[in-house]
Amino acid sequence: MAITPTAPGRVRPADGSDAPRSGHVGWIVAGSLATGLVAALLLVAAPFVSPGENDVTGAVLCGFAVGWALLAILSTRYTDQPQRWAAAPALFMGLGGLLLIGFGDSLRPVLNWVWPPMLLALVVWMFLRARRQLHSRSRRWLLYPVSAVLAVASVGGGYQTVRDLLISRLAHRLELHRARVSQDQVVIHRQRPAGLLELLQPRVHLFHVLILVTVQLLQLGL
Repeated sequence: MAITPTAPGRVRPADGSDAPRSGHVGWIVAGSLATGLVAALLLVAAPFVSPGENDVTGAVLCGFAVGWALLAILSTRYTDQPQRWAAAPALFMGLGGLLLIGFGDSLRPVLNWVWPPMLLALVVWMFLRARRQLHSRSRRWLLYPVSAVLAVASVGGGYQTVRDLLISRLAHRLELHRARVSQDQVVIHRQRPAGLLELLQPRVHLFHVLILVTVQLLQLGL
């Protein structure tokens, strides 16, 4: 039986009995992303999901994973533009959501450092794959904005993690400095005249003010 190529990696009989899949991929992209959003909202409102931050975040990620998985499956099954790359964000978000729900408190410190760079790398890869494989206006109107939101989220998550670390370290150093100053004041009070202690106090207060201002600026995100 003679065969005729129809698309890269796909052939059909010359008599046309196996027609190429020509479903509108744009509708599948829109429907899949909308389904993921609805699934995220339903999972958050589900009675078996606790209102804790880890469980809510994990439920949202699992819902989004459903949308990406649908995009990979439906585009491969019903169109001539299979978007198999969508399985990667589905796996990434689904696994991340399950880890947060099951082991959120113990894994959250590690995940806070891991997910921002991994998500940013995934977004870049998704952008390149969609640019090559998706020939539809939905790429510009839907996938590119979603990718931009994910990229901003990854950068914001990384910034938040670094800022929290800096605030924690500054607060720790401030506590250590206060304890050291208290010990020095006791020693000075015992071994030196009162005039020397009064001379040192303005400098100590100024150091405290500088550290407190720095911590406040970091908390405000300046």
